[in-house]
Amino acid sequence: MLTCRVARLRSVALRVAVLGLLVIGSVLAASPRPSYAATRTVSTTGADVGDCIGSPCLTIGYALSQAANGDTIVVGAGVFVEQLTIAKSVTIVGAGASATSIKAPNSLTVSGLTSRRSIVEVSGGVTVSMTGLTVTGPTDGSHGCSDIHHGIFVVGGSSLTISNATVTEIRATPALSGCQMGIAIRAGMQAIGQTGTLAVSDVTFTNYTKGAIVVDNTGSSGTITRAIVTGVGLVNNAQNGVQISRGATGTVRHSIITNHQCNAPSCGPDPINDTYAFGILLYQAGSGILIEGNTITGNDSGIYFGATEQPLERAVF
Repeated sequence: MLTCRVARLRSVALRVAVLGLLVIGSVLAASPRPSYAATRTVSTTGADVGDCIGSPCLTIGYALSQAANGDTIVVGAGVFVEQLTIAKSVTIVGAGASATSIKAPNSLTVSGLTSRRSIVEVSGGVTVSMTGLTVTGPTDGSHGCSDIHHGIFVVGGSSLTISNATVTEIRATPALSGCQMGIAIRAGMQAIGQTGTLAVSDVTFTNYTKGAIVVDNTGSSGTITRAIVTGVGLVNNAQNGVQISRGATGTVRHSIITNHQCNAPSCGPDPINDTYAFGILLYQAGSGILIEGNTITGNDSGIYFGATEQPLERAVF
């Protein structure tokens, strides 16, 4: 009698256990599987097939098409002639600024979002990191002063962190001109209602037509640290090293900003009434600007507070 009762209890317990396992299994099956960030690779010897995980792809653009938010794209040494739109939150890692280059094609395509020509456009509210590479022109000059607006353009509320990199030759061929275009990196633009966030560290800027770094529009911000910003000297388009303007805020620290000078007929000694070139230009900037620990030399004017009504947090010269 006792043996039968124990056997029945064991049978009931077994059925309950099996049922519990079935329930857990069905719940797990119905639950979405977690997604894991992938590392995708790009090489000059790769091929644009597959997912760029098991074997490298040939172009960064194709790797971006395969990537998901959170992925890392590792780009090998070489020159990659591409115009990129980055609309996913990814990290792009090169083999070093002297080894990996994203180079503009001879003629850039106009962006449907910004109506500007940029080598790299970061858009769609994403968060992007780039390190260990060079972004470079020049373009062929076939579109005149609209040939190349930006090396990198951050818009749509997106954020870009760029480090250990170089941005250079943001200009049209054959030479730097008097055109008011050719910004190495820009975040936001009031004229087209765009904002962006930019963090720059250990980046070298050379051979740009108009300026190295522009942070523009209310809602945009920039943090520039240990940048090396070198203008081309006496040219007729009044270059600027760093511009923070139209409600944007920013920090410029421990950077070297040199050699921005103007020799156009409109240039002169009066920064109010004459055309001028500036190491740092603050124009209608937002509050909380911090400028400290920089070396600013060889510019028509080192720092200009043009129409900046908001107080600086700190300016150390």
